[in-house]
Amino acid sequence: MSKEMSRFKQVTKEGFYEVLQGTDFRKNEYWKNSDLSFLKTFPLENFSSPKKMAWAEIEKMVKLEFKDFHPLVFVNGCLVEELLSFGGDGVSVKHFKGDGEDVFADVHRDFKEDEKVKNFFLNYNFSFFQEGVSVELAKNYVLEKPILLLSLISETKEAASNNAVMLNLAEGAKLKIIEVHPNHSGEHSLLKNKAFFLNLKKGAQVKHFTMQDESEKNYHINFTKVSLLEQAEYKSYVFQQGAKLGVSQKKISFLAEGGKVSLNGLFLAQGEQNLDHNLEVEHRIGNCVSEQNYLGLIKGNSKAGFTGKVKVYKNAQKTDSSQLNKVIVLDKTALMKTRPQLEIYADDVKCGHGATVGKLDDENVFYLMSRGITRNEATKTLANAFAIQFSNDLKQDFPELGEWFENELLNSNFWDDKR
Repeated sequence: MSKEMSRFKQVTKEGFYEVLQGTDFRKNEYWKNSDLSFLKTFPLENFSSPKKMAWAEIEKMVKLEFKDFHPLVFVNGCLVEELLSFGGDGVSVKHFKGDGEDVFADVHRDFKEDEKVKNFFLNYNFSFFQEGVSVELAKNYVLEKPILLLSLISETKEAASNNAVMLNLAEGAKLKIIEVHPNHSGEHSLLKNKAFFLNLKKGAQVKHFTMQDESEKNYHINFTKVSLLEQAEYKSYVFQQGAKLGVSQKKISFLAEGGKVSLNGLFLAQGEQNLDHNLEVEHRIGNCVSEQNYLGLIKGNSKAGFTGKVKVYKNAQKTDSSQLNKVIVLDKTALMKTRPQLEIYADDVKCGHGATVGKLDDENVFYLMSRGITRNEATKTLANAFAIQFSNDLKQDFPELGEWFENELLNSNFWDDKR
């Protein structure tokens, strides 16, 4: 490890423990929507035993209706290298372990001392890093099949996993990622802490779907950082319905003109769940387009949060940015906190933001009940119609998911209670 990286690792580990021991997260502006009280007693060490798995064994754990993909599987935080099915001409895949210098070598330059609270889980990932993988696509290379990124746990003890994935796309390269975190129904709580870094050169394109369906005993943190050069495009869809605490963080940086980013999300929170989304988009240069469109349904005693920040730098003229967060609250006991934010230092821009939080229209519920269906079915029908907007948009970019995701949505245990 280089002296620079060795020092960085020491600083981040010290910063991690300093924040852990000295921060009241409930009062911190960035984390106040997320209940991090579990950190006081949760064991921070990683799972100790990586496990090799055959694909037939994995299929018993995860029901996947779509079949045509390149598997990228992590079990207990460690890559199952034997299942890698792509590489060679146009694609380079590298498995790395240990100190994580390969993946964090460039990332550390973006770290700021005054952001160690905001970067708390990223510092945790680097300090306790297990292993990860980097994928590089050559100029104009198109990976025809999507990458299926699966994160599984086979152990039955209380522990954590900390790993990272880095994607580097050369000019004109294209790929799709389907990221699935399935339900792990063991008796112990687990913590998954994943970091994702994407570097897109001129004209590169990435479409990224994430499904978080962890057990309601588990804690799930997913950080994604995307850097875009000229005319690069990144489109993401995030679906959260699992975990006791589920946090999705995305940081986007436009570094050259002509870039486009679309961030879409749907979350279903119930019971005592806490689901949070933190989005940060930096328009460092002009003539780029970003949009955020997040939908949510919450009920029971659940809490959900949305923080969408767009920063437009002084020289980022002709920026076009929009934010929208729409949430339906099905029970009076559920709590939603939404904070769309604009920080603009340029004067020739087109930027807008909005948020709506409310209940289902009583007249629409009454109308359906007058046709002979129960209140529960009326509520489910209207809520599904609201959520299906996300599904319809998803199918435009991921037709291969098709009926699978719609069935997942329709059969979600979110609809199980009677009203």
